[in-house]
Amino acid sequence: MTQRTLSDRTRWMVLIGLVVSGLAGATAVYFVTSANRSSDREAVLRYETQVLAPVRDLSVVAGSLADASEAFRKGSVAIATFARTLDTYERALRLDSERIDVVKVPVAFGARANMFAPAAQEYLAVISLYKNAATASDRAAALDAADAKAAHALSLYREAARALQTARLRLGLPRSVNFSDPPR
Repeated sequence: MTQRTLSDRTRWMVLIGLVVSGLAGATAVYFVTSANRSSDREAVLRYETQVLAPVRDLSVVAGSLADASEAFRKGSVAIATFARTLDTYERALRLDSERIDVVKVPVAFGARANMFAPAAQEYLAVISLYKNAATASDRAAALDAADAKAAHALSLYREAARALQTARLRLGLPRSVNFSDPPR
């Protein structure tokens, strides 16, 4: 055997060894990630089931809050009625916020560890701003500030819903019809 033939064989043996070890590594990664994927899928579905009711309620209150503030802005609702409405919405949102906070967010969502909790907290802040606007001297400016805060709360909700939908798709699950935008 010549030196060149030995060199060619060695090169081929190294190449075959790398391919075989690469395939073995890829197979191991596949089996590990498929088990993780299955448990992540279960965790996402469990989270979605537990958080669905308070998030739906949050969505309904957010839409109703937008309608009530618009009616108040137009003058078709009295201050006392608006204040009572806000108190009702605040109680509902506090309950929803507490129910959302106790649900453990799975690691499958990555960096969005809070998911819907910030949106619920932001809507509570919106109610506080609307309450202040009801008695403010410059009502229009106060209502505008509250509306801006409501828009931010809606963006937080959408961000959480998008993170949930993205996690579902990444795990091979279809999009959920349960987490759409609140009315308005």
